[in-house]
Amino acid sequence: MANFTQDELKEVISYNPETGAFAWRVGIGSVVAGKPAGCINTLGYLVIRFKKKLYLAHRLAWFYVNGSWPQCELDHINGNPSDNRMQNLREASHAENNRNKQKHTDNISGFKGGSLHRQSGLWEARICKDGVATRLGLFRSPENASRAYDAHVSKLHGEFARANGG
Repeated sequence: MANFTQDELKEVISYNPETGAFAWRVGIGSVVAGKPAGCINTLGYLVIRFKKKLYLAHRLAWFYVNGSWPQCELDHINGNPSDNRMQNLREASHAENNRNKQKHTDNISGFKGGSLHRQSGLWEARICKDGVATRLGLFRSPENASRAYDAHVSKLHGEFARANGG
C-alpha cells in the first residue's frame, strides 16, 4: 500500500470529510502551507504527490479517516471522480464499481445501455452483469431504449445502479 502511517499523512496534509478538500499543513519545497493539495488528472481524479509518489485522493481520504487502506476499489457514488467527500465514497468490487459508471464518451445514443443496432437501424437496449449481456429489445428511439435500460438497472445492479437520470 504505502510506506507511511495515518499520523504521518495527517502531519503534512489536512482533509475535510464533509467537503472532500485536501490542503497542505506544512510547506515542503515549492508546496505552500494552507494551499489546496493535488491536481486533477486527465480522468478527472484528484491526485496528490506524497513522499515522492502519486496517490489517488479518494484512497488517501479513506486512509486518512479509517486508518487503513480500502480492501478493494472505491466507488464515487455520484459518479464525479473529483468529489472526495466521505459520504460519496464506498468500497466496491471492480464489477460493482463498473456498474456505477457514467455512459461511455463514445456513446452516440446519448444514453447508458443503448446503442444503434446496425442490421435493423433500431436502437438496442442491453444490460450487463458479471460478463453476461442481456438484450432488452429493439426500439424506434434511443429514449425508448433508455427507458428499457432504466427499468431493469436497479433490479439487476441494486445500490450500484446508475440509471440515465442519475
